[in-house]
Formats: sequence, structure tokens, C-alpha cells
Amino acid sequence: MNRTLPFSALWGTLLAAAPMMLASSACDAPPDPRSSDDSPGAETTAQKQPAVNERIGGARAVEELHVAWPERSKIDAAVLSRAPSEARDAISKAVVPVLLPRAGVLVEQARVVAKPAFVAASMDGSAEESGLHLSISATKIVHRHAGIDRVAPARSVRAGRPAWVLQNEGIWSVSWEENGVSYVVDLECARPSEDARCATEDRVLAIVEDLAFVGGSFETRGGAK
Repeated sequence: MNRTLPFSALWGTLLAAAPMMLASSACDAPPDPRSSDDSPGAETTAQKQPAVNERIGGARAVEELHVAWPERSKIDAAVLSRAPSEARDAISKAVVPVLLPRAGVLVEQARVVAKPAFVAASMDGSAEESGLHLSISATKIVHRHAGIDRVAPARSVRAGRPAWVLQNEGIWSVSWEENGVSYVVDLECARPSEDARCATEDRVLAIVEDLAFVGGSFETRGGAK
């Protein structure tokens, strides 16, 4: 059977083992916006991705999905206005709907990278959110892999959408599909063994449930419907 894998900027190797999710190719994987290392010789441990022209079970191995854009009226202008100007500029160019945290001050530290197939946002907490690092990424590229059984996620988030909730080395990750694309939220504590916010999944799930739609390019070209 075929499987669709989720895209993850921080620990794609772990999420590659989680079924029924979306993933971008290693060459398209979003960098952490904190890093400016674009050297062509950078090494990667990402799982080998299928060739663009390969077909698995009659479907393309690599496919661009159709983005289901929310109405412009759904943009949370209050949250968007709190993001830095550089982040707002990147959001306006994003090819997928951008979600940012509504509560707290994380959005005020947002750094956003918009690329042809994905968007990635990174935030370091301050004040009451000091010691937290949050990343939110989304992609419209799906990879299908042969020989891996499909298993439906057992959890749900954001109005009943199927989701994976995982933890690896103290980092909490939530993956789900919304607006026709795949989202991954990663929450990391500077001192995970001492920080109650990373002791359970409660904090990352609260952030996921409170994410606000803040816009994008509303680009509609391409994508499978």
C-alpha cells in the first residue's frame, strides 16, 4: 500500500515514520529561519525521496496539492499587526495559508521564510514565554512511498482534524492537514527536563488550537484538485 508522509523542518527522520502525512523533498525542506547557512555542501540525513516522474499505485510520487484558501475576511488582522514588518512581508508572499499563535508574545518575535512550496515560521519566547522555541511550517508538496501501510492518526486537533502528536528528545510535534496542505508545529523548551511546559503535550496542543490565520499570497495556480 502507499503512504503519504508529513513534512517536518526539525526532525523529519522521526516524522517519516508516521503514516498518512505530507512531506516536502529534502531539497525543498524549509530551513529554520534562525539559520542563514545556505551552503550547497550542507549535509542532510533526510529520507531518500521518490523521483518527480515516478508513479506509485497510479498516482504521482511527488505531487503539488491544491491549496484551499480561507476567505480574506478570515485573516486575523490583530495578530498579523503584531508580527514584525519583515514577517508580514514574507507572509504576503506565502504560497500556503500562514498560521501564527494568537495568545502571548511569540508572534512578536516571528521570523518567516516563504519559498515556492512551503512556508516556515520560527519564534523564540520572551517574558512569560522565555525559554520556548516554536516553529510552524506548512507545505503543499506530497510524497508517496511504496511498501508502507497507511495508518490513520489516532488524535485530532482544530475542529476534529486527524493529527499526530509526537515527542522526541523533549520536542513536542503536532502534524495535521488543513486548508488542503500539511502543517507541523514543533515546541521546544531550553531546559525540557526542568520546564513543566514541555513535560506534557498540553502546551503544544493549546498553541495549535489557538493558531490564527494571518494571510498569504492567495495564489491559486497549479495543484491537484
